[in-house]
Formats: sequence, structure tokens, C-alpha cells
Amino acid sequence: MTHIVTVANPLPDALYHYMIELRETLARINVSVDYDDTIPSIEGVGLSGKIAYLLARSKRINNNECYLSTWSSVGLLEPWLFHGHNSDFGVINHDPVPLRRQSGFGVGSRLLASIFRSKHVQIIDHSPDAHAVLTNLYPHAEIISMMHPILSHQNVKKTTEGVVLVAGQYKPSRDLDLLSKLGYLLKKNGLRPRIVGRGWPSDLEAWEVVSRFASEDELTEELTQASVLCVPYKHFFQSGVMIRALEQGTLSVSPQNSFVTQLLGSSPFIVQTPEIIECWVTAIEQAVDAPQEMAEALFLNYREKCDISWLAGLELMMSRDA
Repeated sequence: MTHIVTVANPLPDALYHYMIELRETLARINVSVDYDDTIPSIEGVGLSGKIAYLLARSKRINNNECYLSTWSSVGLLEPWLFHGHNSDFGVINHDPVPLRRQSGFGVGSRLLASIFRSKHVQIIDHSPDAHAVLTNLYPHAEIISMMHPILSHQNVKKTTEGVVLVAGQYKPSRDLDLLSKLGYLLKKNGLRPRIVGRGWPSDLEAWEVVSRFASEDELTEELTQASVLCVPYKHFFQSGVMIRALEQGTLSVSPQNSFVTQLLGSSPFIVQTPEIIECWVTAIEQAVDAPQEMAEALFLNYREKCDISWLAGLELMMSRDA
């Protein structure tokens, strides 16, 4: 493939590492990338700021150009703003059912999504679960699956100290009841339960809680030093922190969903019955004791499938009839 793809990132801080992963993924499939750095960020701005962003971006979408946005700035309404262009436009929808209230996901937005159709605008998902939801939301639109991007090379794992890490910002989908029960069992078994991220309650007994924002370098170091990443989520479509953990050679323990199956395959680190606390303990201990070759194999397998999905997805985007 020798196509040129223009990529815009409306969340340059929040999606900083994601953009590095995307850049390396596109490079692996020989796609030339033009990064649109001329448009404003939507981080920390209201509706007027988002409108300014969208207008600036609209001017950058030219005929016969493939333009990719890494975030849906106005939720389900985003495709409507660009269906009149003759260029191929794709928007990545990370969370078709957001955990927190966001503009563009209300009843009116869902109604408009249900009647949207376009030859040149595609909605992109990162997991089969998200694909199913988006297909229901946009029954007449083109939904294309491209797996969450990943770095080209995995870090060589250093010796760890039995840290069971929960990383990332606290959200309502995090299972505090699970963590309150799990911490004691992990400590009893000689492991070190640790939470790093903004907004977490500091009174989770048996857990070492660092409740503050972690910089990119700090998060990378935490993931590198951890023996295993614990993902105590009740609901999620995909997890960027699980991708980042595997990039650092760290295995994750998580409930099963379609994304986790893509990432971890049939490994014993998937908790099939998350309501049983002992199943978490068993999976975590197996991940801690797993040979490093297992993390290497999972990384290479996911990277190969990811590249295939992006190559096929971009080919499909660019082959739409005018």
C-alpha cells in the first residue's frame, strides 16, 4: 500500500501514546502519514471550542484524500459533519456507550445516527463488542474494524518485585468491591497490591494507592516494574493500558470480552468467572509465574493481527465508490 493518510488527533495529551502506537502501526504496513497539526485541541474546551476545531478540520479534508480522526469530538453526530465531502473520512469511536455523560450521545443523537448513510464516511471500531454496538447505532453506515494499534517492539522485561498493579484514572466501571476483597488475599500470598491513577479512593485497605495523575514516563515505569496488571473493570470495549502493559512485557489479568480475547487469546489470565474472587487470585498468580516467552508470544501474535486489520480496513476505506 502506498496511500497517504492524514491523521488528526483532537486529544493530543490524552491520546499521546496512542498516536505513537498508531504511527508505528501504519509504518509497519507502509502507509505514508501526514499529521494534521494545524487544528486546535478540544481538551478542556466547551461547545464553541469544539465547533472551532471541527470547522478547522473540515477545511483540511480535501478531495481524493484519506482523512482519519482519532476521536469522535461530538459523539454520534461526528459523521454527519463530514458526509458532504468527496474524500474518504474515518472517525475512530473508542466508546460507543460512554461511561460518563458526553455530548453527542443523547436520544436525538442516537436518532440521527440511526438514519446516517454516506459513501465516504466510515466509523472505525477497535473491538468486536464495539463493532456490534456501532452496527446497531448506525444500521446504514459503514463500520470498519481496525484493532487498537500497538508499538512495533516490546520492552525486554526486567526483574519485578511481585507488584500487582491497577493503573489509570478511576471511573465508575472500576470494581471497588472486588478490589477491597482482593487486596488482602494478594498480600497474604506475598504480593504487593498497588494502584496508580487520578481519582481513586485512598482508603482501599490492603492497597497502596497513589491517587494522582501519572505522567507518560511514570506510567511506563509503573507498567515496566509491575509483575502483572490487574484490570478490575465491570465493562469496557478495549483497554489502552492493557496494550501498554504488553508493550512493556507485562501480562494482564482481566475479565473476558472480545478485546481481551484478541489480546490474550486462550491464556489462563482471563478470569472466566469474575464474581468468584479466588479465580482472580489464581489468574494473577499464574501471570506472575508465567515465563517471559509467553508475553513475547502474545505481543507478536497481537501485532500481526493488528497489522492485518489496519491493512484491510484502510483498503476498504479507500475503495469506496465515488
